[in-house]
Amino acid sequence: MRSKSLKAAAGISIILGLSACDEENIIQEEIKKKFHEFQNENIEAKFVGKIENGPTRSDLYGFWVSVDSYIVISNGNDRFQLTQLNKNVSKSTKYFMDTFQEGNKIYATFLNEENLGENFSFQFNDRKDTLTMTTKEGEKIYKYTEITPEAYINNFD
Repeated sequence: MRSKSLKAAAGISIILGLSACDEENIIQEEIKKKFHEFQNENIEAKFVGKIENGPTRSDLYGFWVSVDSYIVISNGNDRFQLTQLNKNVSKSTKYFMDTFQEGNKIYATFLNEENLGENFSFQFNDRKDTLTMTTKEGEKIYKYTEITPEAYINNFD
């Protein structure tokens, strides 16, 4: 009798253990699903006001040149990186994040210590080859270019 009781207890223990593993797997899958939904939700929420054929994040990336300066906008992990070169005067790197979009205009906020929280914007023309950057210093118009930063610097040395 005693061995039957032990076998029954062992069997119940195994069944409970397996169901606990199944339950743990279900919980882990649910967590993964919610995490994935959260990531996608945040990305979509950034461009709530996006219009058909309006600019996207990737339209910002690239080389942009003005009369007296040149900027490179690239991906800095979860934020944008803005490197600005001013004819033989200075080079600076700033980070920013986009906050929202309205038509062809993207609003953003600087994340660097020296200008943390400062708001500014980028506005594209309809062809997305001209970018107007408006900061507290004023407006600056940039044209998209294929010229690399090295070529730009070499032209002014």
